[in-house]
Amino acid sequence: MVAIRDETISVRTVESITELQPAEWDRLVTDDNFYHSHSWLLSLEYLHGPHLIVVACQKGELVGALPVWGGEHGEPGLFDLPDQFSDVPGEWDSHFLWLGAHRSVSNGLLVSTHARRPDAVLRALLDHAHGLAAERRLAGVVMPYVPAPAADELASSHPEAYALLHSADAEMEVPPGGLGEWLEGLSRKDRLKRRAELRKFHAAGNTVTWVPVDDPVAGDAARLIAQNRSRYGSDQGADWMHRSFDAQRRSGVLDQAIAGVCRRDGRTIAVLVCYGFRGHLYARYFGFDYAAARPASEYHVLVYSLALDFAAQHEFHHYHLSTSALDIKARRGAVLTPQAAVVAPTENEWPPEKAVETHNERYATTFWRRFQHRRDAISSHWNRWFPRRRPRDK
Repeated sequence: MVAIRDETISVRTVESITELQPAEWDRLVTDDNFYHSHSWLLSLEYLHGPHLIVVACQKGELVGALPVWGGEHGEPGLFDLPDQFSDVPGEWDSHFLWLGAHRSVSNGLLVSTHARRPDAVLRALLDHAHGLAAERRLAGVVMPYVPAPAADELASSHPEAYALLHSADAEMEVPPGGLGEWLEGLSRKDRLKRRAELRKFHAAGNTVTWVPVDDPVAGDAARLIAQNRSRYGSDQGADWMHRSFDAQRRSGVLDQAIAGVCRRDGRTIAVLVCYGFRGHLYARYFGFDYAAARPASEYHVLVYSLALDFAAQHEFHHYHLSTSALDIKARRGAVLTPQAAVVAPTENEWPPEKAVETHNERYATTFWRRFQHRRDAISSHWNRWFPRRRPRDK
Protein backbone atom coordinates (compact mmCIF):
# COMPACT_ATOMS: atom_id res chain seq x y z
CA MET A 1 0.00 0.00 0.00
CA VAL A 2 1.04 3.60 -0.63
CA ALA A 3 -0.04 6.31 1.82
CA ILE A 4 -0.93 9.78 0.50
CA ARG A 5 -1.62 12.22 3.31
CA ASP A 6 -4.62 10.62 5.03
CA GLU A 7 -5.54 8.42 2.07
CA THR A 8 -4.16 5.06 0.98
CA ILE A 9 -3.70 3.51 -2.44
CA SER A 10 -4.00 -0.25 -2.33
CA VAL A 11 -2.47 -2.23 -5.19
CA ARG A 12 -3.08 -5.84 -6.15
CA THR A 13 -3.17 -8.09 -9.19
CA VAL A 14 -6.20 -9.74 -10.76
CA GLU A 15 -6.05 -12.75 -13.03
CA SER A 16 -8.54 -11.57 -15.66
CA ILE A 17 -10.32 -8.51 -16.96
CA THR A 18 -13.56 -10.35 -16.14
CA GLU A 19 -12.90 -9.65 -12.44
CA LEU A 20 -13.50 -5.96 -13.10
CA GLN A 21 -16.79 -4.33 -14.05
CA PRO A 22 -16.88 -2.78 -17.54
CA ALA A 23 -18.31 0.54 -16.37
CA GLU A 24 -15.77 0.84 -13.56
CA TRP A 25 -12.88 -0.02 -15.90
CA ASP A 26 -13.95 2.24 -18.75
CA ARG A 27 -14.02 5.24 -16.42
CA LEU A 28 -10.22 4.96 -16.52
CA VAL A 29 -10.11 4.92 -20.32
CA THR A 30 -9.56 8.19 -22.13
CA ASP A 31 -11.26 8.82 -25.46
CA ASP A 32 -8.03 8.17 -27.39
CA ASN A 33 -7.26 4.87 -25.64
CA PHE A 34 -9.74 2.49 -27.29
CA TYR A 35 -7.28 -0.42 -27.31
CA HIS A 36 -7.43 -0.45 -23.50
CA SER A 37 -11.22 -0.40 -23.28
CA HIS A 38 -12.82 -3.28 -21.39
CA SER A 39 -14.46 -4.89 -24.42
CA TRP A 40 -11.26 -4.77 -26.51
CA LEU A 41 -9.13 -6.28 -23.72
CA LEU A 42 -11.79 -8.92 -23.14
CA SER A 43 -11.63 -9.89 -26.83
CA LEU A 44 -7.85 -10.28 -26.51
CA GLU A 45 -8.39 -12.50 -23.48
CA TYR A 46 -10.83 -14.71 -25.39
CA LEU A 47 -8.28 -14.98 -28.19
CA HIS A 48 -5.01 -15.37 -26.27
CA GLY A 49 -6.05 -16.36 -22.76
CA PRO A 50 -6.15 -14.27 -19.55
CA HIS A 51 -3.29 -12.03 -18.44
CA LEU A 52 -2.52 -10.40 -15.12
CA ILE A 53 -3.63 -6.84 -14.46
CA VAL A 54 -2.13 -4.63 -11.75
CA VAL A 55 -4.93 -2.51 -10.26
CA ALA A 56 -4.92 0.38 -7.81
CA CYS A 57 -7.86 1.34 -5.58
CA GLN A 58 -8.49 4.31 -3.35
CA LYS A 59 -11.42 4.43 -0.91
CA GLY A 60 -12.78 1.30 -2.57
CA GLU A 61 -12.76 2.87 -6.05
CA LEU A 62 -10.65 1.69 -8.98
CA VAL A 63 -8.26 4.55 -9.76
CA GLY A 64 -5.63 2.98 -12.00
CA ALA A 65 -4.47 -0.14 -13.81
CA LEU A 66 -1.57 -1.62 -15.76
CA PRO A 67 -2.31 -4.66 -17.95
CA VAL A 68 0.45 -7.29 -18.22
CA TRP A 69 1.11 -9.64 -21.14
CA GLY A 70 3.63 -12.31 -22.03
CA GLY A 71 5.77 -10.14 -24.30
CA GLU A 72 8.18 -11.36 -26.96
CA HIS A 73 11.81 -12.41 -26.67
CA GLY A 74 14.32 -12.95 -29.43
CA GLU A 75 11.82 -12.36 -32.25
CA PRO A 76 12.34 -9.69 -34.91
CA GLY A 77 9.61 -7.15 -35.44
CA LEU A 78 7.64 -4.62 -33.45
CA PHE A 79 8.81 -5.77 -30.01
CA ASP A 80 12.49 -6.41 -30.69
CA LEU A 81 14.19 -4.48 -27.87
CA PRO A 82 17.82 -5.23 -28.87
CA ASP A 83 17.12 -3.85 -32.34
CA GLN A 84 15.19 -0.78 -31.21
CA PHE A 85 17.66 0.25 -28.50
CA SER A 86 20.96 -0.97 -29.92
CA ASP A 87 22.56 2.41 -29.10
CA VAL A 88 21.58 2.26 -25.42
CA PRO A 89 23.64 0.10 -23.03
CA GLY A 90 21.39 -2.39 -21.27
CA GLU A 91 20.27 -5.97 -20.81
CA TRP A 92 18.02 -5.92 -23.86
CA ASP A 93 18.53 -9.62 -24.62
CA SER A 94 17.13 -10.55 -21.19
CA HIS A 95 13.51 -11.28 -20.28
CA PHE A 96 11.21 -8.48 -19.08
CA LEU A 97 7.78 -8.09 -17.56
CA TRP A 98 5.77 -6.52 -20.40
CA LEU A 99 3.06 -3.95 -19.67
CA GLY A 100 0.24 -2.82 -21.95
CA ALA A 101 -2.32 -4.71 -24.01
CA HIS A 102 -1.29 -7.89 -25.85
CA ARG A 103 0.99 -6.90 -28.79
CA SER A 104 -0.51 -3.42 -28.77
CA VAL A 105 1.22 -0.54 -30.56
CA SER A 106 -0.97 1.95 -28.70
CA ASN A 107 -0.69 1.87 -24.91
CA GLY A 108 -2.25 4.82 -23.12
CA LEU A 109 -2.35 5.20 -19.35
CA LEU A 110 -5.26 4.03 -17.21
CA VAL A 111 -5.68 6.52 -14.36
CA SER A 112 -8.87 7.96 -12.94
CA THR A 113 -9.50 11.64 -13.59
CA HIS A 114 -10.83 11.76 -10.02
CA ALA A 115 -7.54 10.65 -8.46
CA ARG A 116 -6.14 13.44 -6.26
CA ARG A 117 -2.57 12.47 -7.07
CA PRO A 118 -2.34 10.72 -10.45
CA ASP A 119 1.44 10.64 -10.11
CA ALA A 120 1.13 8.67 -6.87
CA VAL A 121 -1.26 6.21 -8.51
CA LEU A 122 1.19 5.68 -11.37
CA ARG A 123 4.07 5.29 -8.91
CA ALA A 124 2.14 2.67 -6.94
CA LEU A 125 1.20 0.72 -10.08
CA LEU A 126 4.68 0.78 -11.59
CA ASP A 127 6.30 -0.03 -8.26
CA HIS A 128 4.11 -3.12 -7.91
CA ALA A 129 4.92 -4.25 -11.46
CA HIS A 130 8.59 -3.58 -10.77
CA GLY A 131 8.37 -5.77 -7.68
CA LEU A 132 6.77 -8.59 -9.69
CA ALA A 133 9.63 -8.40 -12.19
CA ALA A 134 12.20 -8.58 -9.38
CA GLU A 135 10.43 -11.56 -7.79
CA ARG A 136 10.57 -13.38 -11.14
CA ARG A 137 14.23 -12.42 -11.58
CA LEU A 138 13.50 -10.52 -14.76
CA ALA A 139 15.66 -7.68 -16.10
CA GLY A 140 12.91 -5.15 -15.51
CA VAL A 141 9.54 -3.95 -16.76
CA VAL A 142 8.89 -2.46 -20.19
CA MET A 143 5.79 -0.76 -21.57
CA PRO A 144 6.25 0.01 -25.29
CA TYR A 145 4.32 2.28 -27.65
CA VAL A 146 3.18 4.77 -25.01
CA PRO A 147 2.31 8.27 -26.30
CA ALA A 148 5.41 10.26 -25.39
CA PRO A 149 3.72 12.76 -23.02
CA ALA A 150 2.15 9.84 -21.13
CA ALA A 151 5.46 7.96 -21.17
CA ASP A 152 7.13 11.01 -19.66
CA GLU A 153 4.45 11.13 -16.97
CA LEU A 154 4.79 7.44 -16.12
CA ALA A 155 8.59 7.45 -16.12
CA SER A 156 8.69 10.59 -13.97
CA SER A 157 6.55 8.88 -11.34
CA HIS A 158 9.16 6.23 -10.49
CA PRO A 159 12.84 6.68 -9.62
CA GLU A 160 13.98 3.60 -11.56
CA ALA A 161 12.08 4.37 -14.77
CA TYR A 162 12.91 6.26 -17.93
CA ALA A 163 11.37 6.75 -21.38
CA LEU A 164 13.03 5.84 -24.67
CA LEU A 165 11.61 7.07 -27.98
CA HIS A 166 11.10 4.28 -30.50
CA SER A 167 8.07 4.96 -32.73
CA ALA A 168 5.33 7.38 -33.77
CA ASP A 169 1.56 7.18 -34.06
CA ALA A 170 -0.45 8.69 -36.91
CA GLU A 171 -3.74 10.52 -36.44
CA MET A 172 -5.87 12.76 -38.63
CA GLU A 173 -8.31 15.40 -37.52
CA VAL A 174 -11.57 14.83 -39.33
CA PRO A 175 -12.65 17.95 -41.23
CA PRO A 176 -16.40 18.63 -40.86
CA GLY A 177 -16.67 18.88 -44.64
CA GLY A 178 -15.24 15.38 -45.12
CA LEU A 179 -13.47 14.44 -48.33
CA GLY A 180 -13.97 17.75 -50.11
CA GLU A 181 -12.63 19.86 -47.25
CA TRP A 182 -9.71 17.48 -46.76
CA LEU A 183 -8.71 17.71 -50.42
CA GLU A 184 -8.87 21.50 -50.35
CA GLY A 185 -6.54 21.54 -47.37
CA LEU A 186 -3.78 19.66 -49.19
CA SER A 187 -1.04 21.22 -51.26
CA ARG A 188 -1.81 21.50 -54.98
CA LYS A 189 0.63 18.69 -55.78
CA ASP A 190 -0.86 16.33 -53.17
CA ARG A 191 -4.42 17.28 -54.12
CA LEU A 192 -3.80 16.37 -57.78
CA LYS A 193 -2.37 13.00 -56.75
CA ARG A 194 -5.30 12.20 -54.45
CA ARG A 195 -7.80 13.12 -57.15
CA ALA A 196 -5.93 10.90 -59.62
CA GLU A 197 -6.28 8.02 -57.14
CA LEU A 198 -10.00 8.67 -56.88
CA ARG A 199 -10.42 8.71 -60.65
CA LYS A 200 -8.52 5.44 -61.02
CA PHE A 201 -10.58 3.88 -58.22
CA HIS A 202 -13.93 4.85 -59.74
CA ALA A 203 -12.85 4.08 -63.33
CA ALA A 204 -12.28 0.47 -62.25
CA GLY A 205 -15.98 0.20 -61.40
CA ASN A 206 -15.55 0.17 -57.62
CA THR A 207 -18.38 1.04 -55.24
CA VAL A 208 -18.20 1.29 -51.44
CA THR A 209 -20.82 0.77 -48.75
CA TRP A 210 -20.33 1.11 -44.99
CA VAL A 211 -21.95 -1.70 -43.03
CA PRO A 212 -21.81 -3.38 -39.59
CA VAL A 213 -19.51 -6.40 -39.34
CA ASP A 214 -22.03 -9.24 -39.35
CA ASP A 215 -21.13 -12.87 -40.11
CA PRO A 216 -21.04 -12.58 -43.93
CA VAL A 217 -18.98 -9.38 -43.79
CA ALA A 218 -16.62 -10.91 -41.22
CA GLY A 219 -16.18 -13.95 -43.50
CA ASP A 220 -15.20 -11.83 -46.49
CA ALA A 221 -13.02 -9.61 -44.33
CA ALA A 222 -11.13 -12.56 -42.81
CA ARG A 223 -10.34 -13.94 -46.26
CA LEU A 224 -9.14 -10.63 -47.71
CA ILE A 225 -7.21 -9.50 -44.62
CA ALA A 226 -5.35 -12.82 -44.63
CA GLN A 227 -4.35 -12.25 -48.26
CA ASN A 228 -3.07 -8.78 -47.46
CA ARG A 229 -1.07 -9.97 -44.44
CA SER A 230 0.39 -12.86 -46.39
CA ARG A 231 1.92 -10.38 -48.86
CA TYR A 232 3.83 -8.79 -45.97
CA GLY A 233 5.14 -11.99 -44.44
CA SER A 234 2.44 -12.93 -41.94
CA ASP A 235 1.50 -16.60 -41.58
CA GLN A 236 -1.75 -15.78 -39.76
CA GLY A 237 -4.34 -17.00 -42.27
CA ALA A 238 -8.08 -16.59 -42.55
CA ASP A 239 -8.66 -18.98 -39.62
CA TRP A 240 -6.78 -16.58 -37.35
CA MET A 241 -8.96 -13.67 -38.42
CA HIS A 242 -12.11 -15.80 -37.96
CA ARG A 243 -11.01 -16.51 -34.38
CA SER A 244 -10.24 -12.81 -33.84
CA PHE A 245 -13.70 -11.75 -35.01
CA ASP A 246 -15.33 -14.54 -32.95
CA ALA A 247 -13.51 -13.27 -29.85
CA GLN A 248 -14.63 -9.71 -30.61
CA ARG A 249 -18.19 -10.89 -31.06
CA ARG A 250 -18.11 -12.62 -27.66
CA SER A 251 -16.72 -9.53 -25.93
CA GLY A 252 -19.19 -7.20 -27.64
CA VAL A 253 -16.54 -4.97 -29.21
CA LEU A 254 -17.50 -6.11 -32.71
CA ASP A 255 -20.70 -4.09 -32.21
CA GLN A 256 -18.46 -1.01 -32.45
CA ALA A 257 -16.97 -2.14 -35.76
CA ILE A 258 -17.88 -0.71 -39.16
CA ALA A 259 -16.63 -2.02 -42.49
CA GLY A 260 -16.05 -0.13 -45.70
CA VAL A 261 -16.84 -2.83 -48.26
CA CYS A 262 -15.55 -2.26 -51.80
CA ARG A 263 -17.23 -4.21 -54.59
CA ARG A 264 -16.35 -4.60 -58.25
CA ASP A 265 -18.15 -6.69 -60.87
CA GLY A 266 -20.49 -8.08 -58.22
CA ARG A 267 -17.68 -9.28 -55.92
CA THR A 268 -16.21 -7.94 -52.70
CA ILE A 269 -12.58 -7.15 -53.54
CA ALA A 270 -11.48 -4.97 -50.62
CA VAL A 271 -12.51 -4.18 -47.06
CA LEU A 272 -11.50 -1.74 -44.33
CA VAL A 273 -12.57 -2.54 -40.75
CA CYS A 274 -12.70 0.35 -38.28
CA TYR A 275 -13.91 0.75 -34.70
CA GLY A 276 -15.75 3.73 -33.29
CA PHE A 277 -15.14 4.92 -29.74
CA ARG A 278 -16.33 8.22 -28.22
CA GLY A 279 -15.89 10.42 -31.28
CA HIS A 280 -12.72 8.62 -32.42
CA LEU A 281 -12.52 6.24 -35.39
CA TYR A 282 -9.77 3.61 -35.43
CA ALA A 283 -8.64 1.96 -38.67
CA ARG A 284 -7.66 -1.61 -37.79
CA TYR A 285 -7.70 -4.05 -40.72
CA PHE A 286 -7.42 -3.76 -44.50
CA GLY A 287 -7.77 -6.60 -46.97
CA PHE A 288 -7.70 -6.98 -50.74
CA ASP A 289 -8.45 -9.88 -53.08
CA TYR A 290 -5.08 -10.08 -54.83
CA ALA A 291 -5.98 -13.51 -56.16
CA ALA A 292 -8.90 -12.27 -58.24
CA ALA A 293 -8.53 -8.53 -58.84
CA ARG A 294 -5.96 -6.00 -59.97
CA PRO A 295 -5.48 -3.12 -57.50
CA ALA A 296 -6.82 0.29 -58.53
CA SER A 297 -5.86 2.49 -55.55
CA GLU A 298 -8.32 0.68 -53.27
CA TYR A 299 -6.03 0.88 -50.25
CA HIS A 300 -5.34 4.61 -50.52
CA VAL A 301 -8.89 5.59 -51.43
CA LEU A 302 -10.64 3.38 -48.88
CA VAL A 303 -8.28 3.90 -45.93
CA TYR A 304 -7.80 7.64 -46.36
CA SER A 305 -10.20 9.45 -48.70
CA LEU A 306 -13.47 7.58 -48.16
CA ALA A 307 -12.87 6.76 -44.50
CA LEU A 308 -12.47 10.48 -43.76
CA ASP A 309 -15.73 11.18 -45.58
CA PHE A 310 -17.48 8.47 -43.55
CA ALA A 311 -15.99 9.81 -40.32
CA ALA A 312 -17.23 13.34 -41.04
CA GLN A 313 -20.73 12.15 -41.90
CA HIS A 314 -20.97 10.24 -38.61
CA GLU A 315 -19.52 13.00 -36.40
CA PHE A 316 -16.18 11.40 -35.59
CA HIS A 317 -13.57 14.03 -34.86
CA HIS A 318 -10.34 12.00 -34.84
CA TYR A 319 -9.18 9.22 -37.14
CA HIS A 320 -6.43 6.92 -35.85
CA LEU A 321 -4.07 5.21 -38.30
CA SER A 322 -1.48 3.48 -36.07
CA THR A 323 2.30 3.30 -36.51
CA SER A 324 3.08 1.76 -39.91
CA ALA A 325 3.75 3.44 -43.29
CA LEU A 326 4.24 6.85 -41.71
CA ASP A 327 5.52 8.49 -44.91
CA ILE A 328 2.30 7.60 -46.74
CA LYS A 329 0.21 8.90 -43.86
CA ALA A 330 2.17 12.15 -43.61
CA ARG A 331 1.58 12.79 -47.32
CA ARG A 332 -2.13 12.51 -46.65
CA GLY A 333 -2.21 14.99 -43.81
CA ALA A 334 -1.72 12.82 -40.73
CA VAL A 335 -0.01 14.24 -37.66
CA LEU A 336 2.73 12.02 -36.21
CA THR A 337 3.05 11.90 -32.43
CA PRO A 338 6.09 10.36 -30.72
CA GLN A 339 5.81 7.11 -28.81
CA ALA A 340 8.22 5.86 -26.17
CA ALA A 341 8.89 2.71 -24.20
CA VAL A 342 8.90 3.10 -20.43
CA VAL A 343 11.60 0.88 -18.92
CA ALA A 344 12.41 0.25 -15.26
CA PRO A 345 15.35 -2.13 -14.65
CA THR A 346 15.25 -4.29 -11.53
CA GLU A 347 18.98 -3.75 -11.07
CA ASN A 348 19.58 0.01 -11.16
CA GLU A 349 22.89 -0.16 -12.99
CA TRP A 350 21.85 0.63 -16.56
CA PRO A 351 21.61 2.56 -18.70
CA PRO A 352 23.50 5.76 -17.95
CA GLU A 353 21.24 8.82 -17.92
CA LYS A 354 23.36 10.41 -20.62
CA ALA A 355 22.80 7.40 -22.91
CA VAL A 356 19.02 7.83 -22.55
CA GLU A 357 19.25 11.55 -23.35
CA THR A 358 21.54 10.92 -26.33
CA HIS A 359 19.25 8.22 -27.73
CA ASN A 360 16.13 10.37 -27.46
CA GLU A 361 17.78 13.41 -29.03
CA ARG A 362 19.19 11.29 -31.83
CA TYR A 363 15.82 9.63 -32.49
CA ALA A 364 13.97 12.96 -32.51
CA THR A 365 16.58 14.58 -34.76
CA THR A 366 16.45 11.70 -37.24
CA PHE A 367 12.67 11.92 -37.27
CA TRP A 368 12.81 15.69 -37.88
CA ARG A 369 15.12 15.27 -40.84
CA ARG A 370 12.97 12.49 -42.26
CA PHE A 371 9.81 14.63 -42.20
CA GLN A 372 11.17 18.19 -42.34
CA HIS A 373 9.66 18.61 -45.81
CA ARG A 374 6.24 17.99 -44.20
CA ARG A 375 6.48 19.96 -41.00
CA ASP A 376 2.73 19.99 -40.47
CA ALA A 377 3.05 16.26 -39.86
CA ILE A 378 5.41 16.74 -36.90
CA SER A 379 3.39 17.00 -33.69
CA SER A 380 4.36 19.67 -31.19
CA HIS A 381 5.01 16.85 -28.71
CA TRP A 382 8.35 16.26 -30.46
CA ASN A 383 9.61 19.61 -29.14
CA ARG A 384 10.16 18.08 -25.71
CA TRP A 385 12.71 15.68 -27.19
CA PHE A 386 14.69 17.86 -29.57
CA PRO A 387 18.14 19.09 -28.56
CA ARG A 388 18.24 22.64 -27.24
CA ARG A 389 18.97 23.79 -30.77
CA ARG A 390 16.47 22.59 -33.35
CA PRO A 391 18.10 20.22 -35.92
CA ARG A 392 19.28 22.02 -39.01
CA ASP A 393 17.56 21.28 -42.29
CA LYS A 394 19.38 19.10 -44.77
